[in-house]
Amino acid sequence: DYETKTSYSVTATVSDGSITSSQALTITVINTTNEQAPSSPQGGAGYVFENTTTAEVFVVSSSDNDGGNLTFTKSGPDAASFNMSDPVYVGRASNANMSDYRVHFTFASVPDYENPQDANGDNTYEVTVTVSDGTFTRSSSLTYPVWDAYTPDPPSETDEAPSITEITSVSIHETVDGIRMVDLNNSGNSPYDEAVIVVIAEDANKDSLTFSLSGTDASSLSINSSGFI
Repeated sequence: DYETKTSYSVTATVSDGSITSSQALTITVINTTNEQAPSSPQGGAGYVFENTTTAEVFVVSSSDNDGGNLTFTKSGPDAASFNMSDPVYVGRASNANMSDYRVHFTFASVPDYENPQDANGDNTYEVTVTVSDGTFTRSSSLTYPVWDAYTPDPPSETDEAPSITEITSVSIHETVDGIRMVDLNNSGNSPYDEAVIVVIAEDANKDSLTFSLSGTDASSLSINSSGFI
């Protein structure tokens, strides 16, 4: 153990039974470090909605088995899109010699889903976080997608066809003024202009929908942008 004793001195003697010869020896102990690399930076997986800036986006943590101080740096194609806090010491883990540190990330400017500012323009921001204890370094590459603020669920990985979820219709009676719908809840069944059929549809990808008519009698009817025929 270098910290206990750095060298040992002995004299070696050899004899043939009548004559002896001796040589003094010094054995030097070379110090070796027990230091190990810190753990790879770990960031919470997830996503952020557009218009998020001052709110914390994610936290990256790392541990050092020697209890030393850790420094963090950011790099990668979208590093400039994030602000990174100074390392925060959060205590020791179950190992008494291990210390835990964290850094907090926020967006440097407001992300806009409709106007992506990441390097490749796909609304997925990529950053590499490197942690060092002064001797060893570890790095992790992290990605964080930005979602449309009006998307309540994660975007679908594939574009899906829209579906018609409901069609409401009523019987109609011709009048001298043309075709009109009779409101069954209207006292006296007084006719007035209104839609004959309402088409209700939805799209899993939240894309804008357009309606159209086809078939034998399509030319006799029209449908507007809201699905009213």
